[in-house]
Amino acid sequence: MNFYKHIRYFVAFLILFYISSINTTVAQTNLNYPIKISPVIYPPFPTSIQFLNNAITPSIYITITNKSSNASVQNVLLGVTIQSNIFNAQTRSINNTLPFTLFGNSPLQLSNLDFASLYNFSNLSGITLAQYTSSFPQTTITYGFVLYDAVTKLQMSDMSNYKVTFAINNPPILNGPLNKSVIIERGVQNILFQWQPRQSTVTGAVQYTLQIIRLLDTTINPQLAFTGSPKFFFEDSTTANTFNYNAFNPPLLSNQLYAWRVQAKAIDNGGFTSTTFSNNGYTNVESFKYVAECKAPTQLAGSDIATTNATITWASFTNNQTFTLAYKPQSSSTWIDMPIPSNTLNNTFNLNRLTEGTNYNVKITGLCFGGLRAESVAYNFKTTSISDSVKALVTPTTTPSTSISAATIKASCGSKPVITPIAQTNLATLADNDTFTAGDYSIVVSSARGSAGTFSGTGITDVWLNGKVFKLNVTFQNVRINADKKLVSGSINLVSANYQ
Repeated sequence: MNFYKHIRYFVAFLILFYISSINTTVAQTNLNYPIKISPVIYPPFPTSIQFLNNAITPSIYITITNKSSNASVQNVLLGVTIQSNIFNAQTRSINNTLPFTLFGNSPLQLSNLDFASLYNFSNLSGITLAQYTSSFPQTTITYGFVLYDAVTKLQMSDMSNYKVTFAINNPPILNGPLNKSVIIERGVQNILFQWQPRQSTVTGAVQYTLQIIRLLDTTINPQLAFTGSPKFFFEDSTTANTFNYNAFNPPLLSNQLYAWRVQAKAIDNGGFTSTTFSNNGYTNVESFKYVAECKAPTQLAGSDIATTNATITWASFTNNQTFTLAYKPQSSSTWIDMPIPSNTLNNTFNLNRLTEGTNYNVKITGLCFGGLRAESVAYNFKTTSISDSVKALVTPTTTPSTSISAATIKASCGSKPVITPIAQTNLATLADNDTFTAGDYSIVVSSARGSAGTFSGTGITDVWLNGKVFKLNVTFQNVRINADKKLVSGSINLVSANYQ
């Protein structure tokens, strides 16, 4: 009986001791510690505990103040904690804390760079190596700070906590201008840059920075232009997901290649919400070409049109434009392309290997920066034909009139010609219907081309035979004619003769 009575007394004692212990613990947590810690966190927000250990930019600041009225020099030890829904990391032991010295009531401000060693994995417990090196989970992260007396190891401050809602977001997606697109310069500058946000934050919580670079080397990957210390052609920020690049911004230069990207950054709102972006918030790099309007060549014309060749001319109203020519017989559906050398002067091209007496279509295409093309309207012409210019190769006339005689046509069988010296001065020009002599024959010019004494073309000459005059078609190629309109060198060729 006494045994059970003693047991009851012992249990009652344990219960009273437990209640007393609880009350003592509660009292400890409500103690008015002499030192106060005030933490705050600014962007760039930490993304992992390892990030804090290796950080080179301050983001966490704590202000330590001795509240005691008779404060003097005091050595303290700083400990930290970091909590999430999957780990509870804290300073491993009092031996892993970091010492600091407080001087009276003067506040001491420290950044995470000052106590980065506390976030070394070897100084922490309650976390695995994988959790230490990985990004924080997307949840609330609680940062804690506490001080101990360096001599007595007694707690000297409350556990001061600072909470950040951590979220990892992808950078925006660029929507326009489309990658590798061509923007044609038309009057007042007005280009709309657009991107699609992908973070789950309220409107206005993120700032977007538009960055544009002019690529002097058009062969490089535009992504490389943003490496190192890039020189931006333009940079500006907005909280909207569009930017209207207009006449108030620096004018884009014509016929240039530009690269652009956007960086998303969280706007600090007191540190209670953090939006962290992968790739430091940078989007992919895209490019566009800004080009002057590509105008089609105009005023096509033909000159020196002969039996097998013609000279084509045109006018251009776009700077730095190159050209290609295409031609075809009018009866054909297939165009024949002829590249025109870029050093062609005066927008002129000699078209050869044509067929006589044929109708042709020709067009000029202007090639501009950025791959733009502008095609002219077709120009029509017809090559000359010997049979057309002279109605018959050999056309006998009616019975010659009495006025026509051997003396008239200066031909007499069996007579010995009188040879006189031939002048060597070159004839300047030879026009249609002009007449020049070749020996005893007079050639009436039907068509001619050339200058400075050297000419090519077609003509008609009279031949007297058996009391009749025959008109024969002839051609001449690169013959030399002097100022007296006499043939000096070369040959006159009979085209053909049909005697009936």
